[in-house]
Amino acid sequence: MSRTQFLLLMTLIAVPAVPVEAMGQVNLRRYPVQRGDGETLEMDRTEMYQNTMRYRRGMQQQRRIGMLADRQTKEAAYAADACGLGCSDHEGLQVQGIPGTFLSVALYKARVEDDVLTIQLRFHNDGAATERLTVDSFGASASFFVQVGEKRLYILEDEEGGQDAKGSLDEVLEPGEIESWWARFPVPPPDATTYDFHIPTVTFRDVPLSNP
Repeated sequence: MSRTQFLLLMTLIAVPAVPVEAMGQVNLRRYPVQRGDGETLEMDRTEMYQNTMRYRRGMQQQRRIGMLADRQTKEAAYAADACGLGCSDHEGLQVQGIPGTFLSVALYKARVEDDVLTIQLRFHNDGAATERLTVDSFGASASFFVQVGEKRLYILEDEEGGQDAKGSLDEVLEPGEIESWWARFPVPPPDATTYDFHIPTVTFRDVPLSNP
């Protein structure tokens, strides 16, 4: 055996064996991290990043749930007017008859909040027979608007990109029955004191721009 071969053999014997599963691993520095309950854990930077991302996703999910619950609460409040569907009178800011029918529509509420004008209508069947009520705010969206001078303000979009409104109605009202509808619009300019509100075949004129 040559001297070179002997030295190579001694080198192989002196090098400790490394487990296969340990090959390629990197020892990452670990840092103490205190949890909300006071317990301290040790995490490397990768674990800290993953923990932070999980926390952020959890907070975003909570915000989405809170926003949805808040919106559902508001929609329920606007969809059910103060008298439910059992009022027999026509109280409201203005009342108009719908041409060609025994239906009337009352502009029941109009409130300004957070730069949004929310308008609520109530449709009454004043006849002795059934009447079909159709409110197509999606198919005829250009016919539903607030007008101040020459400026027209149309129904706002909700968070999903749809109309911020109760939705279209197509139903039969019995004599004396009432149905409600609402929609949200941009608030008119600051110098406006009144506005006109248009729906198909009916216009409410000079509606005061103030909360009742």
